[in-house]
Amino acid sequence: PNPTSKLLWWQAAPENGFWQIHNAQGQLMQRGYWSANGVDVAQWPAGLYYLSGYRANGEKVLQKAWVKE
Repeated sequence: PNPTSKLLWWQAAPENGFWQIHNAQGQLMQRGYWSANGVDVAQWPAGLYYLSGYRANGEKVLQKAWVKE
C-alpha cells in the first residue's frame, strides 16, 4: 500500500458518489463526496486504512489499502 503522512489524494474519481475511509479495525474514520480531491489525514494515528469508493447509486467501484505514517 502507498504510504502518506499528511494528505491522501485521488485522481480518477466518479463524477457522482462518495468515499469512506475505515481503519484496520473496521471503524469509519471519515466519509465525503468525490467533489473533493483528497482528505487531510495529518492528525490520524499511524496505521493501515482502507479507502472505499461508491457511485451515487451505492455501487462499490474502489477498494484500496493505504498506510498512514
